[in-house]
Amino acid sequence: MDLLLSFLSVDLPSDSHITALKCFWLLSPKAISCIPVHENALRALLGLLEKADSPVNLRCEAMRVLRK
Repeated sequence: MDLLLSFLSVDLPSDSHITALKCFWLLSPKAISCIPVHENALRALLGLLEKADSPVNLRCEAMRVLRK
């Protein structure tokens, strides 16, 4: 999980950040609310909301984090 979180701190294409968050969510669905929120993470969370193929539960978790 640390490796997935490290992807968020590196400047990569937005899709890479979104994929890392999806993998993180698959490993631990509730842990996504504990990710360190910074610019890349915010962009990835917003990207999750925009992608129609994101699971509904994941989009709900992303909205919960963004509301904080």
